[in-house]
Amino acid sequence: MHNPSLLPFLALISTALSTPFLSPRATCTVQSQNYEVYDDAPLINDALRTCGSGGTIRLPDNYSIRSALDLSPCQNCDIQLEGILLMSDDWNAWINKTAYISTVGAKGLTLRSLTGNGLIDGHSQGWFQRARYIPQYPDPREHMPSLVLLSSAQDIRISNLRLIDAPREFFRVDGGNQRVEFSDLTISVRDQWYQKVDTMWESSAFQLRNSSAVHLTRIAVDFRSNSRPFQADGGTGACVMLDWGLDDVSVTDISCHGTYYGVMLQFGGVDMDRCLGPAPEEAQISQNIVIKNYTANSTHNAGFLFHLQYGRPQVDNLTYDTVDFVGGAYLENSVNYEWPNYCRYTWQPQHWSGNYSNVWFRTLSGDLGVPNDKSPVFCKTYGCLNCWMGGACDFHFEGVPVYMPGRL
Repeated sequence: MHNPSLLPFLALISTALSTPFLSPRATCTVQSQNYEVYDDAPLINDALRTCGSGGTIRLPDNYSIRSALDLSPCQNCDIQLEGILLMSDDWNAWINKTAYISTVGAKGLTLRSLTGNGLIDGHSQGWFQRARYIPQYPDPREHMPSLVLLSSAQDIRISNLRLIDAPREFFRVDGGNQRVEFSDLTISVRDQWYQKVDTMWESSAFQLRNSSAVHLTRIAVDFRSNSRPFQADGGTGACVMLDWGLDDVSVTDISCHGTYYGVMLQFGGVDMDRCLGPAPEEAQISQNIVIKNYTANSTHNAGFLFHLQYGRPQVDNLTYDTVDFVGGAYLENSVNYEWPNYCRYTWQPQHWSGNYSNVWFRTLSGDLGVPNDKSPVFCKTYGCLNCWMGGACDFHFEGVPVYMPGRL
């Protein structure tokens, strides 16, 4: 016979056993060793291995990073940086490494600062001011790692951080990434010397290639520097370099100051400092790209710049919408002949034409320069938008004002 007084208790046990066990989200808080000569990277990597599967990794302190951080164990994890990641300035330790921070194969990774105090410091002012030269062959010291590399990653969100002084690019998104979001980022370099052959590719903010569904929102890039003579007050690296193999990319609410290249299509740009042979035909298309609410203040602000190995690039469904040209060249469409002297090519491209379809320029304002007899729009100082070498150019203009001197 059942005891009626036990029935509610037995029912509670039955309910508990039938409900799946829900484990709390694991949290790992990493404590710094508080001394720059000690390497905190192994501690952070251990935390990622422990809590990276669905957990939270908290980084509240200032950390000395003397070896690579591997974020690949992150599978639906949340990395919260509220202090500083200070990269080592021991250049010999980083030469020919792939990245300071790598996310190869990560899925569902969130890297953010809840307070807005999180800082990733590339610690490269000494690197910027090194002696520069152009030897017969590339100096291996030129090949410094990316600050943050995304490769074969999915569902990545990076937000609300400051990043300074990367020796090469800040973010390289390459190698089949899907669904990547960058938002509310401030990116800057300090005391970067301007020497065109070197600094035209150093310290780029974003290099995007061979990835889909990549979205940048509320990004501020400022590479200007006035503290020393002969510095790059408007001529270092790139703001957003859009290379081949891109599909579904948006760049919105972005400002670019003091970069050599602004937000531009640049096939071959990711490896523009390396000597490469001809690119395969399948590696010469990017499509479905929107650049909107863009404040442009670079040496070359917008348009297309294809490097020698890309003889027949294809761009489909590209829109520049609401762009304010503060300074520098307005629109560019050219082949880049400015390879370093040590690149000795034994081949020549078979084609010098680009194919453009459904390319729109909407609501352009600011310093649009002067008209050019080879272009339906305006040029300034460094080139024009025109259909060169027999290319197929389906360009459209809407809200582009009639030429007036100065700002509009």
